[in-house]
Amino acid sequence: METVRIVGDSDSSLHDIYELCNSRIMVRKAKIKTKKGGDPVKILHFTDLHLNKMSDRDFEEKEPSVMSTRQYRMAFRNESTVSNAEKSLELVPFFDKTVITGDIVDYLTWGSLDLVKEMIWDKYPDILMPLGGHDYTRCMEGDIDDLTSEESRLDILKEYWKHDLFYTSEIIKDKVMIVAMLNDMTYFDFQVEKLEQDIKVARDNDLTILIFQHEPICTKNEKEKNLKAIRVNDRASSSIDFYTRFHGSEKSSKASKAMHSLITESADVIKGIFCGHLHSDYYTEVIAGDTIIPQYVLTGNMYDEGHIMIIEAE
Repeated sequence: METVRIVGDSDSSLHDIYELCNSRIMVRKAKIKTKKGGDPVKILHFTDLHLNKMSDRDFEEKEPSVMSTRQYRMAFRNESTVSNAEKSLELVPFFDKTVITGDIVDYLTWGSLDLVKEMIWDKYPDILMPLGGHDYTRCMEGDIDDLTSEESRLDILKEYWKHDLFYTSEIIKDKVMIVAMLNDMTYFDFQVEKLEQDIKVARDNDLTILIFQHEPICTKNEKEKNLKAIRVNDRASSSIDFYTRFHGSEKSSKASKAMHSLITESADVIKGIFCGHLHSDYYTEVIAGDTIIPQYVLTGNMYDEGHIMIIEAE
């Protein structure tokens, strides 16, 4: 397949981005060393689809916060991101697993959920999709607050999602354990407990854990106080302080600090963190004792002609 390099100068570089000539999808690669060798586990990662559609049900229901968001939210309107998502989803059959890390929809509407069902769950029921904040938010730049509870909105998503919304793990080819978590604003104590159990399983069976979630964690890496993006799609994220921001920072919840400690104390089995949220491309290194855990922040699939990451765990 013909490619054109966008950023970088080597296929093996952590900062490379290239474009597939036939589809114009931009691609990043990550290679992870496992303890078992052999044929690699191939994982397709993309993020931030921001599917946005209003259905007849939405217009009949006229939920005030949805209608207000519809009026004022100009980004990603009228199914404009569908084409990018469709092109990336066509690659799913070529991989052992696909993970889409949140903000699947731009805001919660029945039309957007219908798109998720038709485009993803009906065709690719084995995909993992940890949530982002947009997925259970109705008020997005609108001027009418959503008076429904967060719990009620998550209950709606439970009717559509094929796996647990908060935490799910899966072992691929007896080599890699994928952990997919919801981490919008915070982690939860029960997620920490579940990851502790999975870490034990991984250690007992020489598995490599890869974590997929919407938001990054704090790297506590002094070199990353003002880390510049590999490539910018959102000017607000052209450079970021990963040293003191995000989950595990001093301002984090108790559960988020506990999760950060667990992850960084388990670098013997946790070999990569993959996320989105920032709408620009980053490669970061989370300090984990005397080693690091690579953290890959991928830009949103809704930009350009689509963005993906190809992960090979060898």
